[in-house]
Amino acid sequence: MVRSRQRVNSQQVNPLTAPLKSRPWPAGYLLATTTFVASFLLFQIQPLIGRLMLPSFGGAAGVWTVCLLFFQTMLFAGYVYAHALTKYLAPRAQATLHSMLALGALAALPISSESNGAFEGNASAATVQSQTPTFELLSVLMRSVGPPFLVLAATAPLIQRWWSLQTNRSPYRLYSLSNAGSLLALLSYTFLAERLVGTSRLTHLWTWGFVAVVCLTMASAIVCQRTVAVREPHADRHASHCSEAITVKRRLSWVILAAMGTIVLMSVSNSLCQDVSSVPLLWIVPLTLYLITYIVCFGQQRIYRSTPAILFMIVSNALTACVYNELLRISFSWFIVLGLLGMLASCFVCHGELEQRKPSPAHLTEYYLYIAGGGALGGLAVGWIAPLVFNDYYELPSSFLCVTIVGLAILFWDAKSPLQRANRLWMWLLLLLLFALQVKGWSGSIVSRNLAALTVQRSFYGVLRTCLTAPAPEIPVDYLGLFSGSTEHGGQYLDDERSQYPTSYYARSTGLGFAFTQLDPAPERHIGVAGLGAGTIAAYGRPRDRFRFYEIDETVVPLAAEVFTYLSQLRNRGGGYEVVLGDARVSLAQESPQQFDLLVLDAFAGDAVPVHLLTREAMTTYLRHVKSTGVIAVHVSNRFLALPLIVRDLAAYHGLALAHITTEADAKQDNLAASDWMLLRRPEGFVNGTVTPPYKRPFHIGSPRVIWTDDRSSVYEILR
Repeated sequence: MVRSRQRVNSQQVNPLTAPLKSRPWPAGYLLATTTFVASFLLFQIQPLIGRLMLPSFGGAAGVWTVCLLFFQTMLFAGYVYAHALTKYLAPRAQATLHSMLALGALAALPISSESNGAFEGNASAATVQSQTPTFELLSVLMRSVGPPFLVLAATAPLIQRWWSLQTNRSPYRLYSLSNAGSLLALLSYTFLAERLVGTSRLTHLWTWGFVAVVCLTMASAIVCQRTVAVREPHADRHASHCSEAITVKRRLSWVILAAMGTIVLMSVSNSLCQDVSSVPLLWIVPLTLYLITYIVCFGQQRIYRSTPAILFMIVSNALTACVYNELLRISFSWFIVLGLLGMLASCFVCHGELEQRKPSPAHLTEYYLYIAGGGALGGLAVGWIAPLVFNDYYELPSSFLCVTIVGLAILFWDAKSPLQRANRLWMWLLLLLLFALQVKGWSGSIVSRNLAALTVQRSFYGVLRTCLTAPAPEIPVDYLGLFSGSTEHGGQYLDDERSQYPTSYYARSTGLGFAFTQLDPAPERHIGVAGLGAGTIAAYGRPRDRFRFYEIDETVVPLAAEVFTYLSQLRNRGGGYEVVLGDARVSLAQESPQQFDLLVLDAFAGDAVPVHLLTREAMTTYLRHVKSTGVIAVHVSNRFLALPLIVRDLAAYHGLALAHITTEADAKQDNLAASDWMLLRRPEGFVNGTVTPPYKRPFHIGSPRVIWTDDRSSVYEILR
């Protein structure tokens, strides 16, 4: 009996050379944990580093677009590296080289945005110095997170390849697990980390997380190289004889589908950031939906079905286009919801078709390589090519139209589609009608908008239009407005007399007009303005007044100086002005105290708000440049964000008196737009004691409730 038992034991599986499923030590959990944690950190660094980059690049929506381009490109580089390792190196060499690269990436830590120095007056810090600072931003991103991001991007496909060589289980389950880790990273950043932890502490936590990933990766490499070395020759011979052939057409479909999903994601994200604000919350919503489609499509249950998914996508995209052209009139919030729904449906189709075309595990890293390559091409199209080729955001309608064409092509060439059966002509006609409706919706809005414009210019910071309009239907067309998106940034009447009047948000009956009544009656006033626009504020200038405008977008300067005449009229009256190119806060931090009588904060593009201009530290900088009797006027009109909450609490924190002034629209009175201004000054209060309608009386407020700092801020707290 003893000899028999010993014989049985001698025939038991060697734990060092057995597949994971029969090994007593749970190495499978180690590989799964490594994949999950690496994917978590890979996606948490994206909003984190984007948030760190915003202040140095003016809080522009283009910052996130370029960040996505960088992430997609580095993801592709990581997959190229992983594919090369698995194709040309033996398992032991793969494990050794990747472990060495992971250890080397530790030298790039801790991550830094290089922006803090700019706020502290360091002129060598990373600040915007060109009209298209894409190269500068990509360079800072590479120095900050390039090596760690490359390691994280390569870890997941390598682990999945090692898994597939040791088990009979599908490695695509690990792919789903990695996407789940990515999704958790985005959600935790939005609702926990950004609001409760703060950027500085989060960068340190992320650094230690990366150290943990390096340790997990090395442990996984040690475990896997013991078994893969035994199984690899047999696995390769088996793969070479039994795996399916991958055609050029199939590879091309991987690239096109991956590129289309990325293009739709980046176009919708860019549109959201232009219209609302370039902040992590609005970056993460589209990215989360994008990831959810990956998780659902590559999950264990095959949910995706081509025909119903494509039909739903076509209907969703047609509705979005109709709302965009105002063929259907709904609120702007519902337009955002429809746009996100169209993006969700489009990405679901792209990723579902990718899943249906996936190869056997033998071609795993090649498959991921082509997907990442398609994503990089999509990022290049939106983040690099589109701003150079288009003078407007044509990538948004183009992406929806192209993905609809891809869907129609899939239905047309799919022999198993129900639409290929007899008597289905009416369905094809209906689909073509929906496509035509989509073309009408997208093209009608953009064409009519740009045909009505005198000039259209696009830069890294947005699209600017000058348009002739009539303030009211019964009034002749005699008003020239400057628009960013759908928001006016100043305008001017064309006749000689009224061309000297401040208009719109800046009219004399607005909060800004009241701010000028609060200034000391000195013969010479010094006015600082963050945001030039049409130069409308210069209409308040008297002889000997000096205006100092801070403008980050250099395309605005010739418009204000040559198309509009407020600046030239100021000089004709004996006043003066100068324009400082660059971010207002960064420029002020690098200057000696300017002794402003009035500092106006109006550096917003559309409804997008540069968050770094409204933090506690930013207010400290502004107060350094304002006289003891000076006033800070903040333009807080916004459809989506309750900015008065932030300004009120900033005033309370700094012990400032505050006046909150709102005015209603009146097109017949200086083309007056509905506006919301908040005026702050030191506790001496507001000088002209009589405050009559339409002004609200100055008031002091209690303890702060919502405070934005350079380290911690979230628009989630002030969404309307």
